[in-house]
Amino acid sequence: MSIGKIMGKIVKMLPKTEGAAGKITLGRTQLTQIAQQDQKAARVINKALEKTTNPKLDIAYKAESNYAIAGMRLRDGKKVVGQGAVSITNPGSSQAVVKYRASADGGKTLQANGFIDSGKVADGKDMAVSLSRKGGKVKSDLEIGQATRHHVEFDEQKAVDLAKELDAQKFLEDYTKATRSLQKNIDGAMVDIRKGLRGETPKATFATSKKVMQAPLTKNCSGKFVKLADIKNTPYPAKWEKILNK
Repeated sequence: MSIGKIMGKIVKMLPKTEGAAGKITLGRTQLTQIAQQDQKAARVINKALEKTTNPKLDIAYKAESNYAIAGMRLRDGKKVVGQGAVSITNPGSSQAVVKYRASADGGKTLQANGFIDSGKVADGKDMAVSLSRKGGKVKSDLEIGQATRHHVEFDEQKAVDLAKELDAQKFLEDYTKATRSLQKNIDGAMVDIRKGLRGETPKATFATSKKVMQAPLTKNCSGKFVKLADIKNTPYPAKWEKILNK
């Protein structure tokens, strides 16, 4: 969402900056002045100023009629704290291509990169999604044809700590809700599996199972729930017997 907002601002600004290029470095004084003028930016800037003794924000940009690129790098003296870049090709058209990358703490806290090619078709039949959450690290990849690709990798605890520092209340609420819901669903599924293996009917599937069992497969089908161990002679025809055995 943040990238989307930034993209919108950049696209509107591009026609005014055609042919422009430059580099600029902002120090503590300039960053403080920006924070005083923009409340949303103030949260990020003030936290950055608190954690750095000699903050410097390097900005480089270049814009032509068919492309634009901008990069930012936050330093504490010579140490790079975070950096990112975004480029747009064919801005203001339906063929625009956006590429981005970002990292924090040398990639230890966060690293992300990706692109969006609005001129390509996002085919739902040609996509790949992966998610890994292990050892305190979260990795996610998304690819849809040649239209878009994204990679995000971050340290979960450091990301939460950063969100707390920036007072990102909505993010923290969504994060807590999502992680609790995930664990609840996993626990519920394991409970049902254990019940099923004991020959009991899991509560989550009871209604569906009852409807299935009420549909007579043969004249001898009772439609009653019984433990698997109690079944002596199965009342199913040979075709169903073969399927059930598999």
